[in-house]
Amino acid sequence: MVRGLTPLLTIALGLFVLAWAERSGPLMGFAAGFMALALLLALYNVENVFYRIGVGVPAPAINVIIAGAVLLLGGAVFWVGDRQAG
Repeated sequence: MVRGLTPLLTIALGLFVLAWAERSGPLMGFAAGFMALALLLALYNVENVFYRIGVGVPAPAINVIIAGAVLLLGGAVFWVGDRQAG
């Protein structure tokens, strides 16, 4: 069952298109990793993992928070790498 997070899959496909257009291997790797994460978040309720270790989290929001954090972190890493290269 998809948990209403199909926009994450659309974002992952957009990252693949961007990686192809830019001919960027590292971005293609990030897109593949984000696609795997998006599938995990869309098909599994990650709240169960936090519940088992005893951490209380907002139920539906944790999946989106994780995806957003990964996108922000990836953007920051690529930005720093681009600034150092140029």
